[in-house]
Amino acid sequence: MSKFVLADLTVTPFHGCDEKLRTAFETFVKGLTLDRDNEPGDDPEKGTWVWVNENEAALRPGQPYSTFIFQERTSGEIVATASFVQDDRATAAKLGVDKDRRYFGIWGFFLARHDLRRLGLGTIIAKYVDDYVQAQVDDGKTERLVYLFTSVPHAMKMYERLGFVRQDQSVNLPEFGFDETLFKKTYSPRGNGFGGASGIFKNLLRLVRRFFMPAG
Repeated sequence: MSKFVLADLTVTPFHGCDEKLRTAFETFVKGLTLDRDNEPGDDPEKGTWVWVNENEAALRPGQPYSTFIFQERTSGEIVATASFVQDDRATAAKLGVDKDRRYFGIWGFFLARHDLRRLGLGTIIAKYVDDYVQAQVDDGKTERLVYLFTSVPHAMKMYERLGFVRQDQSVNLPEFGFDETLFKKTYSPRGNGFGGASGIFKNLLRLVRRFFMPAG
């Protein structure tokens, strides 16, 4: 099977999906297992489906957080998911990283369907969320800090390629029964104080009109 590209997929935020997709996503998530997927999908107290719904319930109007559902464009089958959340199982609060005024959120629940791994989906969903967060930072025009944690070696390399930096701290997750490595990325607004190339042009034009054109 050939590798996926973003054009092969559709992306829907969980809070924007219809009942049919919501039901399909619930089945997808509840079918995950710790041994195969590193996710306790259907645990009634600490499972991933509980986690998804708790994060959605905490969402406030205007906040940028969401769980994204990736479907194969032709078949509509769910092939992957990824989330950007305000906190993940209270990890930011426990570590104290949310005390920094630049703190923005955590990447969590990044997963490609088990039978479709090594087909480029991990890279696609990571790049999608990275671009999504960067766009939020660009709009806010303020430097922000984003964290994630993982125990998967090849995922660590992928996140490092996207600019995440390994931290000395580790994250203990009793729900999973193992520790994970913490990573941090500093997102800075793209462009400059003049609003990018078009902004530079506009400011130069104002200067030209001010100093070289006679007043009307």
